[in-house]
Amino acid sequence: MRLLLAIVASCLAALPALAQEPVDLVRKSVDLEIAAAQDYSSPYTYVLRKESNYGVAVRQMIETKDGLLLARTITWNGKVPSPDEQAKEDRRLERLITSEEERSKKAAEQKDDAQRALRILRALPNSSLYALDGREAIAGRDSIRLSFKPNPKFSPEAKEAYLLKAAQGKMWIDAESKRMVRLEAATTDSVNIGWGLLGHIDKGGKLFLEQAFVKGGQWRMTQLRIDATGKALIFKSIRIKQHQSGSNYEPIKPVGVAEAVAMLKRAARTTSAAASAPR
Repeated sequence: MRLLLAIVASCLAALPALAQEPVDLVRKSVDLEIAAAQDYSSPYTYVLRKESNYGVAVRQMIETKDGLLLARTITWNGKVPSPDEQAKEDRRLERLITSEEERSKKAAEQKDDAQRALRILRALPNSSLYALDGREAIAGRDSIRLSFKPNPKFSPEAKEAYLLKAAQGKMWIDAESKRMVRLEAATTDSVNIGWGLLGHIDKGGKLFLEQAFVKGGQWRMTQLRIDATGKALIFKSIRIKQHQSGSNYEPIKPVGVAEAVAMLKRAARTTSAAASAPR
């Protein structure tokens, strides 16, 4: 009997993630994502492709040691920027070197964007009811799959989290690191904002998020797709379309703004030379 109990205990110890409540696993994963979002010690350069209501932009991105994210356009709607457009981008980047006001403004804008994402993350443990849905290999790594549906008791504190009131879908969490690997969700009902006085989000909105363990041993976003429609303040129609993907992640040494700008300029010259080379 003792041997049997020892074997059972050993088996349970080998599956710690499945032995805990699904919401505790989500809470652990959310805590790790929030910590990672505020950690600037492992910067990267990468390519970001972003498709919105206005067009498709492909940009070279660099993370600085202070958490500032700098970008330079590679193509816009499939076209390489003209010499005049490239010169305009250079002037914009150079102002970040010389003007503390410009740096502060950009940092504030990026902080606002990050805080919106963090408010959604923080709401996840309470917004939904979770259930274990099996295990699955993603990019060669074992992940724990959870299903979720709206928690009827959830009362969002931030407007960004209102969408979660009607979100149903699946979440994948890396079994080893407990980082969130993938999230798929759709709104199964329309969602009123401020009892409908501030507007609503239509049924059928979709969210897809995926990140991967990239070169250099860090987790980074590889896919984000948001599609939703609705009304704001009764009169204004809302159509949210944001599709973006990150690729070519390369770890870099911690750099300041001036060095990051120089790196972006060098990358731009390489891209322009490649684009103008005979084929």
